[in-house]
Amino acid sequence: MNNYRETLYSNYFSTQIRATVADEAWTHRVFSKEILPHLIGFEQKHIGELGCGHGNLLRFLKKNGFQNLKGCDLSEEQVEIAQKDGFQVVLQDAQSFVESTENWDALVAIDVLEHLTKDEVVALLKQIRGGINAGGKVVIRVPNADAAVGGSYLWSDVTHELFLNAASARQLFQSCGFQDVVVLGSYSMARGWKRFLSMPLRAIIELKIKLTHLAYGVGSSGKIWTPNLVIVAK
Repeated sequence: MNNYRETLYSNYFSTQIRATVADEAWTHRVFSKEILPHLIGFEQKHIGELGCGHGNLLRFLKKNGFQNLKGCDLSEEQVEIAQKDGFQVVLQDAQSFVESTENWDALVAIDVLEHLTKDEVVALLKQIRGGINAGGKVVIRVPNADAAVGGSYLWSDVTHELFLNAASARQLFQSCGFQDVVVLGSYSMARGWKRFLSMPLRAIIELKIKLTHLAYGVGSSGKIWTPNLVIVAK
């Protein structure tokens, strides 16, 4: 029987990703804020990207001096695009990809974990924890369920299965054996002239959110409000 993943991932680039390709410069700016700082010193290390898509992050890392890059994805359409651009990308699920190499120094997954079930995520994180080199790390980005605009990220893709906030992200990674887990807010900024309104508006919105939590007796300490979370774990 054909499952939903076979149907949606077969043309994932055409139906979900293509619209963002023309905005690669902005995406790379976001990567420079969210991902690059956590990989400084790994330029000559063995880095794998899980769910690499058509190679956007791989392209960014290569431009910034990273050499030993590999990736995997379940979308044949996207894998073909990445391979045509010269990247070592295979059509493979994330867990099998991690198992295929025993000397990973860093593994990165951008907007991937939310596509997996809880059982699949736990199995994958345990596999990563056991397969990464001493001193290695994982850098993960996921949508943030606590974000004021979280629904725009959580529900924008039929293939999304898992929703996390900062607290549940820490719980998940620590339960899977990671001792050092840092959960950060993502880079979130309006573009063009709108950026001048972004910061004051966000301050007002976040104050309203905190007051709402207070009114319902729900603590807001330690919560993160940005649309995505960046998880760095060792």
